[in-house]
Amino acid sequence: MARRRPSKRRRRKSRGGRWWLLALALGIAAVVFLPRRELRGYWSERQGLTRVEGHAALIVAAARETNLDANLLAGVMMVESRGHVDAKSPVGALGLFQLIHSTAQERAALLKLPPPSRQDLVSDAALNTRLGAHYLAWLMRRYQGEEERVLIAYNAGPGRLERWIKEAGSYAAWRDARERAGNSEVLAYARNVQNYRQRFADRGTIVPTAAAGDPTPSASEDRQAPLPGFVGPPAPTAQQ
Repeated sequence: MARRRPSKRRRRKSRGGRWWLLALALGIAAVVFLPRRELRGYWSERQGLTRVEGHAALIVAAARETNLDANLLAGVMMVESRGHVDAKSPVGALGLFQLIHSTAQERAALLKLPPPSRQDLVSDAALNTRLGAHYLAWLMRRYQGEEERVLIAYNAGPGRLERWIKEAGSYAAWRDARERAGNSEVLAYARNVQNYRQRFADRGTIVPTAAAGDPTPSASEDRQAPLPGFVGPPAPTAQQ
C-alpha cells in the first residue's frame, strides 16, 4: 500500500517550526558567544534610551523655554547620565545633565530660583533638566550656535576649551591636531551627543515624528505646556 504524502499544510507547519527553532538557537548563541562587555553595553544603551524617553515631557518643556532642539537635549542627557536622575560622577557632576554644583547655582540665580542643593540636583529631574538646558543655551549664545564647540565646552568647560584654542592658535588648528592624534575624548563626546540626537529624532519618541522638521514649538504652544515648577521665561541676562 502506498504511503500517503504529508499535506501541504502539514509541510508548511513543519517548516515553520524548524525556522522558529533556528531563530531560537541563533538567539541563544548570540547571548552565549557575544562578549560580555558588548552585551552589557547593548543592554545599557537600550535601558538608557528608555529612561531618557521617560523624561520626554521635561526635555520638550525645557527646549521650549530655551529655544533649543529637544532631541539635542535628549542626546546630552543620554551621554551624560543615561537618564539616571541620581547620577553622580567622580568629579562631582550631578544628575541628569551632570551639572557642577557651582554652575547649577549660577544658572539658578540668573533664573531667580532658590540656590539648589546637591541633593536637589540628584532628586529633582525637572530642576536639573531646566538648569542643564539653560546652561547649554548660554553656551550656544557664547559660541554663536557652533554646535561642536558648544558640546565640547559643555563637557570640558569653556575655560579649558579657550585655553586649548589659545595654545593651538585657533579652534580649527586645535581640532585638526586632535583629529590627527585620534584620541580626543571631547570630540568623541560631541559626536556621541550628535549621534544620539539623530537616534532620538529617528525614533520620534522625544518629539513626534510628524513634527520632527520643527522640533521647537511656537511661542503660543510654549505657554500652553510649561515645565512643572517653571515661572515663565527668564528675564534677559547680560552675556557672560
